[in-house]
Amino acid sequence: MPKLFTRVCLMAALAWPSLSVAENYSPFSSPQFGGFTTKIDEKFVLAGLCTVSAGKTAGVVAKLEDIADKIPYGKVLARLIKKAPLEEGEALCGLKHARGGKWYSLRGAKTDGFALTVRSYKDLKAIVSVSPERFCDRGWVNAFSFCYENINSKEADGAKADGVTACVETIRPSDSKRVSFVLHAGKVAPEISAQTGSEAENLKELACDQRTF
Repeated sequence: MPKLFTRVCLMAALAWPSLSVAENYSPFSSPQFGGFTTKIDEKFVLAGLCTVSAGKTAGVVAKLEDIADKIPYGKVLARLIKKAPLEEGEALCGLKHARGGKWYSLRGAKTDGFALTVRSYKDLKAIVSVSPERFCDRGWVNAFSFCYENINSKEADGAKADGVTACVETIRPSDSKRVSFVLHAGKVAPEISAQTGSEAENLKELACDQRTF
């Protein structure tokens, strides 16, 4: 299976809210995975997830399967990782949006698009920061309902990440206000991880360039 295609499938499975996922803010984490699902607005549910070195560290698939019920399509993700794991030190973050509700969870929300910034870390020091060139733009993300970005060691001048963070920024339809969320996986600074414990701490009416991540 081509690696790019697998990663597209991986990100879709990773961030796709299943019917069993609550619409209230629900963070989840493991040593190499972290993210959340939440309801941003009426008919606007957002799920995001980051992973670093997924599938390369011994036992990570078993650990993922242990928390599969907490992750949207977690069992699908575990199977995909077995087929095409990320390289050691490679990081990936992405998001999936949906309308929410029992009968609408597989339909995308109507959005103005997203700004997604992904940063890789080594020993709590930032290595590189990237953003998708077009995947999160309104046209793409409303057509496919997800977008993602990954960072490999070549992009990071050979440095292998042990942590990854991301900031997701979008416009809330009901009041046209800019809102953002932070997510992370692996080793990150306490001031970053402290933001993700609750919706009150994470959902901010700020642009990503005004946040610490």
